[in-house]
Amino acid sequence: MRVLLVEDEKSLSAAICQVLKREHFTVDAAYTGPDGLDNALSGIYDAIVLDVTLPGKDGFSILKELREGGIATPVMMLTARGDLEDRLRGLNGGADYYLPKPFQMAELMACLRTITRRRDTAFLPAMGSAPATR
Repeated sequence: MRVLLVEDEKSLSAAICQVLKREHFTVDAAYTGPDGLDNALSGIYDAIVLDVTLPGKDGFSILKELREGGIATPVMMLTARGDLEDRLRGLNGGADYYLPKPFQMAELMACLRTITRRRDTAFLPAMGSAPATR
């Protein structure tokens, strides 16, 4: 599973990358909004972990551009901006999960698995549907 992490705090980014790699994820890191958006628009990621406060372009703007561009990749907002208004803005803007900082790595991993599991099951046949033909 390939994850894009867009986080400008390099020590936090390195720690998250280390945990993701230990859990057998492939992870690419971006440290600015424009770099994060460019990477996300490639469409090669199974999930995006996105900070809000980024240099050059904020995470809310990135999320808006992704969704307007038809990119349906699951997005988890990971940010210190944890007020209700910010959480609602992220979720209503198309985020699949909003995890405020500080957080526990175990919760980040559980949330990441949850949003990617939803994507994996989106294409499974409905219960009771006809079996696939060969």
